[in-house]
Amino acid sequence: MDAIDISEHESRDGQPLFNLGQTVLLFLPGIEAETAAGAEADHKVAQVTLETSGDTRAKTKVETIAAFFLVQHEVSELIIRVVRAHEAAPLPRTPVRFVGDRRYVLVAETKAWAYGATLRLAWGGARVRACAEKWTFRFELIE
Repeated sequence: MDAIDISEHESRDGQPLFNLGQTVLLFLPGIEAETAAGAEADHKVAQVTLETSGDTRAKTKVETIAAFFLVQHEVSELIIRVVRAHEAAPLPRTPVRFVGDRRYVLVAETKAWAYGATLRLAWGGARVRACAEKWTFRFELIE
């Protein structure tokens, strides 16, 4: 599993880009809040996997990769927004389908992330807490 290295996988606007077939750690910077001990931020990290549906009856691998390349920025932004929103107000436990306007569907699923609780991570001097759930996003083309 890789952590997203912003310098290698970012769009021109600085947003991280996800690649098919990759599992990464997505760091979610928190908003600083004033406490009695000073300013603190609730930084979090989530495990995110992006894969194809694996349905060989659908489209060929080349068609899927080509289609993904055209919407990679859009899909990456959606993944970040979904993971962030889920931390603020959890989505339903069942898979959630997001239909893109360029003939694709992104299916998001969460599972408990027990391993995340064993991680000891920091962002600078601030502790980073693991999200309780890990994410799998499936990219599917639709006819």
